[in-house]
Formats: sequence, C-alpha cells, structure tokens
Amino acid sequence: MNKIFEQFLPIAILLINVHNLYAHKDHKDRPAMPAIGVVQGSIIDSTSTKPIEYASVSLVDLEHNELITGGLSDKNGLVNITEIPLGKYVAVVEFMGYKKKEMDP
Repeated sequence: MNKIFEQFLPIAILLINVHNLYAHKDHKDRPAMPAIGVVQGSIIDSTSTKPIEYASVSLVDLEHNELITGGLSDKNGLVNITEIPLGKYVAVVEFMGYKKKEMDP
C-alpha cells in the first residue's frame, strides 16, 4: 500500500501543476474592450493657479496595475485623452518639481 502511494504521489503532483499552468490565462488574452472613453481636464498649480504646460497624465489599469494610455497637457494646461478602453483606472499626474498626484475613480 505504501509503495503504491509513493509511486502515485509524484504523478498526482505533476498533474496538478500542469493543470495550474493551463488554468492561469494571461490577461492580455482577454477580449479587447471598446475604446470609447475620454478624459479631459486642466492641470494647474494649486498655489499660483497658473496652468502647467507639458504635465504628464497616465491612466493605469486598477486590476492589473499597468499603463494603458496617457497624454501631455498643452500650453494652457489642458489635457484631452481619447479612445480609452472601458475599465477602471487611476489617473497619475506628474511634472518635474511637483509631487506626483494620483486620482482614484
């Protein structure tokens, strides 16, 4: 009985591990969501209330913590990001000399 168990155990472990490999699907294989979202806004200095030119705005997927898209503010501090896939994102605003700002949904 012990000998049968010792022979069966490695095979069972191997089968379980192979099953786990096939069970995990990469999130990049999921169907693409329609890219119909839009983010518009203005980036201004909270102290001087002047627009911040060329501030970086990144949209990071909440589920997988990966960068999806982004854009830069124009000379008036305006940002317009289009064709965003449906989902939940964190907007990350960055500019040299300023503290990074993250805005949750």
